Amino acid sequence: MVRRDEPKALLVPLRAVLRDQGQTHVFVSKDGKAEKVMVKLGETQADRVLILDGLHAGDRLITTGMSELEPGQPVTPAAG
Repeated sequence: MVRRDEPKALLVPLRAVLRDQGQTHVFVSKDGKAEKVMVKLGETQADRVLILDGLHAGDRLITTGMSELEPGQPVTPAAG
């Protein structure tokens, strides 16, 4: 649940968030390529986490295969 005092926060699957050298990031698909986006995390709720900063509504979050990705790598949406 997004709290009222965090109107722009987004709730995303916890598995989509990666940690590297003390920083947290996700990958989004932009123009058919993987883009690494640094994010600020909020509360964790079951298998989801609140993103307080870094993502925007409409961003195409990549939720599988992120550990294999490099920024700029071509990506294709999964069927389904």
